[in-house]
Amino acid sequence: MYKILIKKTLKGHIIGITGVFILMTLVSIMLPLILSLSRSSKDYIERELDRVGYGDLMIQVTLQKNDDLKEQLIKCPSVDRVESEDILATNYRINGRESTYEGQFVTLDKSVENLESQYKFFNKTCDGYIPGYKLNLEDDSAYVPVSFVILYDAKIGDDIEIVIGRNGIVSKVKIAGFYEDPSMGSVAIGNKAILINSATQSSLKRESEKKSYNALARSGARYHLHLKDSKTKSSQVMSELKEKTNVYENMEWICPKESVINAEMFLINEITAILLAVCVVLITSIMIVMRTTMKNMIENGSKNIAVLKCIGLTSKKIRIIYIIVFLIPIITGILVGFICVAPVAGFVYKKMVLTTGFLIPVDIPKVLSFLIMLGVLIGFIVINICGTIRINRIDLLENRKIFAQRSFPRLNKKICMPILPTDN
Repeated sequence: MYKILIKKTLKGHIIGITGVFILMTLVSIMLPLILSLSRSSKDYIERELDRVGYGDLMIQVTLQKNDDLKEQLIKCPSVDRVESEDILATNYRINGRESTYEGQFVTLDKSVENLESQYKFFNKTCDGYIPGYKLNLEDDSAYVPVSFVILYDAKIGDDIEIVIGRNGIVSKVKIAGFYEDPSMGSVAIGNKAILINSATQSSLKRESEKKSYNALARSGARYHLHLKDSKTKSSQVMSELKEKTNVYENMEWICPKESVINAEMFLINEITAILLAVCVVLITSIMIVMRTTMKNMIENGSKNIAVLKCIGLTSKKIRIIYIIVFLIPIITGILVGFICVAPVAGFVYKKMVLTTGFLIPVDIPKVLSFLIMLGVLIGFIVINICGTIRINRIDLLENRKIFAQRSFPRLNKKICMPILPTDN
């Protein structure tokens, strides 16, 4: 009997029930996706910054790599080791679009094996990495962050016009491919690191030196300071640098790793906030649909509920039937959502590569997602329990009127409850 009542009730209100199922499926996909997006992104950025050798503190100076300065930095009490790299800082153009900030043309003076393990290179569609990629960075060519596809509509083979001097003096290099930059790859960050080989940088420096006072490109270096204790405050390290080194004389800017992570996460946090707002709207919509559908079911079936009470069903049992009717689409939606969230996350993360500048790994926090969805489920159960309280208030006098007519009510398949015969 209970199975028949539940089945017929589901059929009679298929539109409302289906709406709850669809909305619940979306919520069950979005909540784990939000958790994965916020947690996986930050963890991945931190791991990649460590892997590529980005220090706890990065200092950019207007001098080329200097062993004396490096020795001074190493002697600071808080510093464990220092890594450095040559750069050439200047503006550039791609497809007629001017760069808003200066580009940092970073020299690759490490071995091919190290480069392949340090950097990740994207395929032609920019939705995945090239496995076992063999780096072939020729003269007058460069690898650029993948976000250049959006910022400059860049393609492999396009020219980068590097502004060497005033009056439109430029030098050109070709884009050889796109790489993943965990430090400055996001479209939300103005500065960008462009990878060139040492021969190309030497050529650019010679061109710049020829222009003398008209030169705009300038040589420099970046020093990555790896601290003995990563929890050491940046202010303390900068105080030590001021006392024990002369780095401030030629320093352009200094950037702690925390600032890099926050800058990379800025856009992701914005996307997460939008998704969370959408999720709140969906949950609110589910509540509205459930309350409206349940209210209509009880009001339209008040006589039928009275009949069920007459044949021995208590208010508690009838309420359980209505609660089960709504739990079916909710639980089914949660299960379908959990099954679909991993492939959906993989698809979404691939589409976000051009914006974030890196490919977020699909890592769904299953336990936390389950606990949150369990909390949502309990919340909906409470709402349904409260919504069925009005069943207790249906007057049993209706029963007497029905039996006074001495005719057994027929079954209405739509609302799956017995209804009174018409008085004709």
